[in-house]
Amino acid sequence: MPCTFGLPGEQHRLLSIGWLAHGHAFPRGPCEAAFVSRLRELLTDAWAPVDFCGVHVCHLCPAAKAPSGADNLFVPGATAVFVAPAMILHDIETHTCCPPDAFIAAVMACPAMRSPICHAAIAAHYQPFPDRRVDRP
Repeated sequence: MPCTFGLPGEQHRLLSIGWLAHGHAFPRGPCEAAFVSRLRELLTDAWAPVDFCGVHVCHLCPAAKAPSGADNLFVPGATAVFVAPAMILHDIETHTCCPPDAFIAAVMACPAMRSPICHAAIAAHYQPFPDRRVDRP
């Protein structure tokens, strides 16, 4: 689904992944251990060219125990950049969410976060501030 957060940049190809909500179906199933491990690795040094305001709270857990997080992960893919809350790992491990194959492939192929190669791959699909370079950590 296209990312509709009103992010800066007129021409961008961003796809939202992992914002789950009660009452909305999502694909379920086991994920490969290598994918979960790679996702966890990317999240330890998550980088985003822009910040969102606020936190993402798990809407599937009981309110009193719902974890939350404010970080987001931008993962360059072949034709777009996937934007996911860091909470996607919780959704996969706790709620058996199974992201689309294209996201899994992008995570597995993603260069090191904060590397010039990763920033260039993101910039190929998303330039939030065209007058500034995005490839700086």
